[in-house]
Amino acid sequence: MTATRIQTEPTPSDRGWARSPWQPLLGAALIVLLTLLVYRPALTGGFTLDDNLLVTDNPYVKAPGGIWQLWNIFATHNAWPMTNAIFWIEWRLWHMNPTGYHLTNLALHTAEALLLWVILRRLALPGAFVAALIFAVHPVNVQSVAWIAQRKNLLAMLFCLLSVLGFLETQAHATTSIRRLYLWYSFSLGSFVLAMLSKGSAAVLPFMLVGMILRLRPIAKSDLVRFLPFFVVSAVLIPVNVLFQARGGNVATHTIGFLERLLGAGGVIWFYLYKALLPLHLSFVYPKWHIEPTRLYWWLPLLAAFVTSVLLWWYRATWSRPFLYAWSFFCIALIPVLGFTDTVFMVEQSLVADHYQHLAIVGVISLVAAGWDTWLRRSKEGLRWIPYLTAAAAVTLLISLARQQSANYSDGIRLFHDATEKNPDSAMAHNSYGFVLMQAGRTEEARRELERAVEIDPGYFEAYNNLGAALARLGQVEAAIARYEQVLGLRLDHAGAHNNLGAVLRENGRPQESIGHFEAALRLKPELVEARSNLGKALFQVGRISEAVEQLRQALRQRPEDEGTRLTLQAALADQSKAAR
Repeated sequence: MTATRIQTEPTPSDRGWARSPWQPLLGAALIVLLTLLVYRPALTGGFTLDDNLLVTDNPYVKAPGGIWQLWNIFATHNAWPMTNAIFWIEWRLWHMNPTGYHLTNLALHTAEALLLWVILRRLALPGAFVAALIFAVHPVNVQSVAWIAQRKNLLAMLFCLLSVLGFLETQAHATTSIRRLYLWYSFSLGSFVLAMLSKGSAAVLPFMLVGMILRLRPIAKSDLVRFLPFFVVSAVLIPVNVLFQARGGNVATHTIGFLERLLGAGGVIWFYLYKALLPLHLSFVYPKWHIEPTRLYWWLPLLAAFVTSVLLWWYRATWSRPFLYAWSFFCIALIPVLGFTDTVFMVEQSLVADHYQHLAIVGVISLVAAGWDTWLRRSKEGLRWIPYLTAAAAVTLLISLARQQSANYSDGIRLFHDATEKNPDSAMAHNSYGFVLMQAGRTEEARRELERAVEIDPGYFEAYNNLGAALARLGQVEAAIARYEQVLGLRLDHAGAHNNLGAVLRENGRPQESIGHFEAALRLKPELVEARSNLGKALFQVGRISEAVEQLRQALRQRPEDEGTRLTLQAALADQSKAAR
């Protein structure tokens, strides 16, 4: 494996950072401190939405031997093995303390920013430090960092950056040390595999590597040999990732045709570019798009994207070269989220989300930073304070906007109140808002939000389930039972609804009827400890003492801190002892 060595020296404006070992350390410290400043409010936030699926209710994360099952495609419904393996390790450290998971996300994002700085300098891109700093504090990245479930985003990008860095090292050692070349190449390819196992959207990395080399020099035959394994890994792991997600119920089918998807893709590109350049009115969930090919305005974004691509290619030999590379990087990184493949979130909630452009935004930020660097270098000596002041003002504004976004994640009520304000027609936002209100004891407010959710989406079974819980707390037993029955009418395999319906029946003097629902819940979800505890209590109420003892003991093994289950077990054991005399 041989290659022409490429020069990747820092640009003139970045060389100052190499004059003293203290200057890079100061730069890194500034990135770390400003990132902490931005995300400090989010560190107090709790678990939300998919966090329960990936962490708090994930049996493989909790099980002592679960880490091995996470890598078994035939044994688990897990979609992202690497991501969940990290969660498995963290569960041993943090358990139900969300702050630990938030800190890990923050550390990963900070590492991304520092790696980005190193890579851009290696690629001799102007303004590398400014680009890394902007990436660290950009408001669009808040959703990826402050939402624990987006760990997959952070890990995928981190491993992609490590892969790029390793690939650049193979170029640096191509003519100096074959051993180092192979070591770095193995590191690069291995990092890409881990990126793919963190999130499948990393599959675009091989195309980015090709573009990176093309920017520096023409592609050689030896490059094709090095690129090939990356494309093979991508081709093999894409269907594996799809299979993982399908087994976990994370794939949905959209009813729209290819033309609607194509028009939607044009809109997605400009939506993300707009949010990257002007990150205002960001939302946890954006309104759902209704793409209409008969409307001219739906064709304009696609036409604009096509014309932009043609113009940048046409003038690539003159002024457009840096714009072409940035545009190409941006569009290629967005391919997995343009809507040509379906995910539950895209189909049921929105085609766009801030966390979908976590990798793509690097192209935009790098171009802006390079433009600023060019402005700085062309400024007269006495006027260089103007670009410096402009950069400081821009970064300060980004920090302010990002802190506002970060503060939304400090509290579930604040987060979903903001979501319902910005997207009042989102059933998911109203359902989530109602759920966190109910957790806070504001049950009447929760009921109103949950009723709004089912009004928007009459088939939203999760909202019916939560509404049933709210009605039960308000003492409206028959109405609660009716809501749970609506859930089971929509999804007979909903373990939570079976458990909740059983609980209402048991607590209102109908324990015999409740037993069948608890048993159904456990058939569907054997790890559901609430259902097992409730089953034990119901069996005790109807006098089936030995069966109750067995279920209650098993529930306590799963959750030793459950005092209610412990007291019921003690009473059951006492009755069992009396009966044995």
